[in-house]
This record gives sequence, C-alpha cells and structure tokens, in this order.
Amino acid sequence: PATPQEHADLLAANRVDPGIAKDELFIELGAYEDPASGKTLPTSPVEQLRHDLERLQGATGEPSLQVHLTFTELTERDLGGWQAAADFKHTTDQVHLTLKETIERVSIVYASVLQALDETVKTAKNADQAATGA
Repeated sequence: PATPQEHADLLAANRVDPGIAKDELFIELGAYEDPASGKTLPTSPVEQLRHDLERLQGATGEPSLQVHLTFTELTERDLGGWQAAADFKHTTDQVHLTLKETIERVSIVYASVLQALDETVKTAKNADQAATGA
C-alpha cells in the first residue's frame, strides 16, 4: 500500500473533478466495435469470450465438455463383474456426476460474467458518448 505521502501525491497529480467532463474515452471502442459501422468486432474481448463459451457448450460444432465427459464414462462391461470393479465404477460415477454439475455451474457463471462485461462495455460507451457530446 502507498504511504500517506505517496497517496497525497497521487491525488494531487491525478485531480478528479466530477463537474468537468473531459473529451476522453474510458474504453478503447476500436477494440470492441468498428468505428465506421458501429458493429461489434469478432476480435473484441467480449466476442472472444462469447465464442469461448459457445465452444465449451458445443455450439461451434466441436464436442462440448459434457460430450467429452460422457465419452470417459465407464460401464460394467469395461470393468468386469468383480467387486473391486463395481466399487471403482461407483466412485467414477460419483466423480462424473460432480464434474457434470461443475460444468453446468461454470457455464452459468461464464454466461453471467459475459453478460456483465457486455453491459459494462455498453455503459462505458454510452458514458463516453455523453461526455464527448457525440
């Protein structure tokens, strides 16, 4: 943490006056959208996150994490009929169930984060436009 003197120096060097709007952008809109058309760029951070989420969910033609997990499930035919195999299968079934639930939770959280980021970009864009009078 900064010392009290460093803190005071930082405040003095970076004076903030909420009553004065500056002609500055809070975000680099060029990284998020095409300035000429206003359309979202596929290379924007939000769109890259959206593509990652779709990939994890299998929407891009690649198998989803759920599908990959299903391929790893063991059956009694894989293990045989002896007791140790049955115990092992029971354990792996529990692990698969836990992993499936975790994947679902991760997808939900990922989608929520993506939505929050998308809304943050829109809010920053609106604030930038309001501050610059555009």
